[in-house]
Amino acid sequence: MISGKKLSNKGYFAEEVLAKSQLKEIERMSFYQNIMLAFLPFNIGISRLMKELEKESDARINRLEEIAMSLQLSEAIAPFTRKTIPEKPYDRRHFFVIHTTMAMDILEQVWQHEYRAQCFYEWLKAGNATAGLDRLLADFIRQARNQVHILQDIKAEVFLQGQCRRDQGMLKRIS
Repeated sequence: MISGKKLSNKGYFAEEVLAKSQLKEIERMSFYQNIMLAFLPFNIGISRLMKELEKESDARINRLEEIAMSLQLSEAIAPFTRKTIPEKPYDRRHFFVIHTTMAMDILEQVWQHEYRAQCFYEWLKAGNATAGLDRLLADFIRQARNQVHILQDIKAEVFLQGQCRRDQGMLKRIS
């Protein structure tokens, strides 16, 4: 991996852009896999959404590898395997979402994680000196923005479901 050397004041080497993108996607893939498991007992729909987000990260990793090969920079990024997923503190924590408050907290973390990914790709695109990577980075930004919007909608839906459950519980107690 390139150590942060800049091509000019404005740009990063293609190797660095590819390597940083690959590491970000491996991190995102691992994150979504763990969140998918956490939501299984609470909401299968959200769990399936997290699985789809994981698959999208995997597709982006594959795309990065294809571009690296086409630019003859395959040594810039390591071939992806499940063994290359970095272990994070949340990887060791075994938990399941069991109520709406917990779901809202985790969905907020997921939303923030995705928003940071969007900002990361915007930053990377701003510093990219390889014109051939602009479209790739623009696609990654667009995908992250879409995912941010989807996650915002899911958060609102879970909040409303929680409100309905609370209201129904209050009505049962009153009657």
